[in-house]
Amino acid sequence: MHKVKIGILGTRRGLSFAEAATVLPDAEVVALCGRDRKRLEFVGNKFGIKKLYTSYEDMLNDPDIDAVIVANYADQHVKPSCQALRAGKAVMSEVPACVTIAEAIELIETVESTGKTYMFGENFCYMAFVQEMRRLYENGDLGELTYAEGEYVHFARKVACKLIDLSIKNHWRTWIYPTFYITHSIGPLLRITGLRPVAVMAATGHLNSDGKIRQAPSVELVRLENGAIVKSLHGSYSPREPWQPCFMVGGTKGCVENNRWPDPNKISLYLDKDEKIRTYRAEFPEYRQEAASIQHWGADLFLVKEFVKSVRTGSKPDINVYMGIDMSLCGNLAWRSVLAGGGWVDIPDLRDPEERKKWRNDFYSCRPGTPEKYLMPNNALTGRTDTLSGDALEKIRKAQELESYTTSIYRD
Repeated sequence: MHKVKIGILGTRRGLSFAEAATVLPDAEVVALCGRDRKRLEFVGNKFGIKKLYTSYEDMLNDPDIDAVIVANYADQHVKPSCQALRAGKAVMSEVPACVTIAEAIELIETVESTGKTYMFGENFCYMAFVQEMRRLYENGDLGELTYAEGEYVHFARKVACKLIDLSIKNHWRTWIYPTFYITHSIGPLLRITGLRPVAVMAATGHLNSDGKIRQAPSVELVRLENGAIVKSLHGSYSPREPWQPCFMVGGTKGCVENNRWPDPNKISLYLDKDEKIRTYRAEFPEYRQEAASIQHWGADLFLVKEFVKSVRTGSKPDINVYMGIDMSLCGNLAWRSVLAGGGWVDIPDLRDPEERKKWRNDFYSCRPGTPEKYLMPNNALTGRTDTLSGDALEKIRKAQELESYTTSIYRD
């Protein structure tokens, strides 16, 4: 069997994908790329990966590499994805696919012009209970979607110090707005149903706690192309550990939802024809033992598996570039809804080249360094674009003295 040889950009989130590849008989991670040589050597030694690059261009020029997993900083996925596609490599990109609509168009057109495989890496789509919900929906057991809910509530107090790279200015976790990370809550519902989002509206919390203005949680309503409504919830300042994903899919024939605590893979299914609730535990179709040690309840393993299958067989990626863009743009446009007071904002269908013309120069973002014309505030109450305070950064720095960012095995 031909093994798909993979290069990974990013040595933190990339850790989990390297772990997943060791389980799959048709995949092999042969190269890693990152800025920090010490970090590269630490991860390379852990997984026996010999080719370690500090130059992304050099890794792309490696003829042994078939595919690249883009797992660098979350606001910087489009450029390396396009570079890899143009270099003839298949690409799986971490979330989100893009930050701006202009970036979305660049990515779509690069995928189209190169003809190379691009898969969007929304791993929540491959949790065992999500796979079961998708099976039920695609089998027609639930009927047509009428309403759905998705929650990604991650308090993150205990791990916040492990998530921010202090060696760079304006790490993405220091400035993101509340709706930025929407793909974990909305993505699985789009993948389960295959429906396109057409409009979004959103609101955030307005809490003044200990002299600090808190904008979490974020709640979004998304209208789908068939008229159904999806409610999305993510982010929280309420103590809630461990974090849990929770989803509900309701259709004309029944509904299914998973348990919040303690086991998210326990699901409850109600079908109108049965007139009773059935409760059971969703299981992976294969690799059950191996998945137990893989990040995100094993979902990362099945994400990489789907990508490798697409590269090896030439089949369509399970989450293509258009669906990945749909999932990602919900966050950008939801924030515009918040800033405008919470009304509906249309989501463009960028599959249509004519529609792209209207949005090609839409660079609106909260990312520091964005031209002033396009810079949106990340604080809806103050109208400012803020980053973490010096005191907050100093607390993180002290915590990292106890567990070095270079040698941490935390995988997000």
